[in-house]
Amino acid sequence: MWLPVVITIFVLASSSHPLPLSRPQRRQQIFTFEATPSTTCSRTREGTHIPDEFASWLTNNNGDGDSKRLVAEPLNGPGYCNRLYRILPGVGILKVYSELTRERKRISGFSDVDSLLGDMQIGPQIMQSSPRGILMTDLDAPSLTESEIHASNATHILLAVAKSLAIMHSIPITRNTKEKTNDPKTTKNMLWSSLEILLSRMDDDSPQKEYYQEQVEFQRCQLQALKLPVVLGHGDFKPSNVILWDQKAIFLDFEMVGCHYRAYDLAKFFRTNHPTPWTKENREAFYRYYSNNAPTLPLELESKLLLPMTWLEAAMFFETIQEHSLAQDRRRHYEESCKRFQKDIEAYCRLLENTSREKREASSEIL
Repeated sequence: MWLPVVITIFVLASSSHPLPLSRPQRRQQIFTFEATPSTTCSRTREGTHIPDEFASWLTNNNGDGDSKRLVAEPLNGPGYCNRLYRILPGVGILKVYSELTRERKRISGFSDVDSLLGDMQIGPQIMQSSPRGILMTDLDAPSLTESEIHASNATHILLAVAKSLAIMHSIPITRNTKEKTNDPKTTKNMLWSSLEILLSRMDDDSPQKEYYQEQVEFQRCQLQALKLPVVLGHGDFKPSNVILWDQKAIFLDFEMVGCHYRAYDLAKFFRTNHPTPWTKENREAFYRYYSNNAPTLPLELESKLLLPMTWLEAAMFFETIQEHSLAQDRRRHYEESCKRFQKDIEAYCRLLENTSREKREASSEIL
C-alpha cells in the first residue's frame, strides 16, 4: 500500500536576492502537500513546485513504513535561470530547470553527461533526472571564489581543477556520450547554438538584438576560420561552479555542456576585473597543469581569443532575462576585451605558421 510522503516547501517572504547555500535565517512561510505518484506537478500558491517525476521518486525512495516529512528548502531566489532546493533531511539537491535551460539541454545532444561525469567523480552523483530537472547528492561544500583563484597560495586549487578539467576535455565528443565514435565535425558548437537561442528570445525590434546579431556573426566568422581545437566543454566554467571535495575538483551546472572551443572554459575560469600580482603566474601554472607540462603558448593565445566571447554570452544572457544594467556592464567588458582581438588573431596565426614550418622541417630531416 502506498504511504504518502509529506513535503514541506519553505518559501522566503518578499525576497528578490539569491540565498546562500547555508540554511536561510529570514522569516519563512511554510506550506505542505502530499507528493503522490498521480500528481501532475506539486505546487504552493507562490509557484514553488516539485515536478511530478521527482515527487514520485521521493515518495517511493524515502518512505520508511510511516508518512515521512521532507523539506524542500529554496537555495536561490527569483531571477535565477533554474530553481534550486535542498531536500531535507539529507536527501540531496533538486534543480528544477527553467524553460531556457530545458531548451539548451535539448540542443546540446549530451543527454547523459550529468550521470557520466558523476560516475567519473567530476560531478555530483545523480539520483534522478528528467528533461525538467535533476536530483543529485548534496556535497555541502562551498564553491570556489574568484579571489581564491587569484591568490598567492592557490597551487593546490589550480592543480585539482586543472586535472579534472583535462579529464573532462578528453571525453570523446559524440551526440550521445555512450557512443564510441568521436566526430566533432558533425557536432554543432554549443556556444553558437546557445547564442542563437538567446537571440531568438530578444524582441525583434530591439536595437540591442541588432547589435548582438552583428557581434555574434563577426565573432563566428573570425573564430571558425581559425579552426580552434574543440572538446567536450563545460560552457559555464566559472569558479562558483567548482567545489573542492576530498582533494578533488567537482564541477556543477552542466546545462551548457557540449562541443565547445577548449579555451572557452579556460578563459572564463580566469576572467576577472580585479587581477592580483599572482594572476598571471597562476594562469600560466594552470595551463601547465592542464596540459601536463606541454608548451602553454597555444592555450594562452586561444584563451585571449575566446575571452571576448565569455563577456558577449553573459551580456546576451542578462539582456534576455531583462537584467539590463548587468547586460550593459558585460557588454562594456566585451567591447574592452575586443580592442586586442585582431592582434591576438595575428599572433595565433603566426604560431600556427611556425608550428607548421617546424613539422615540415622535422619531416624533411627524417627523410
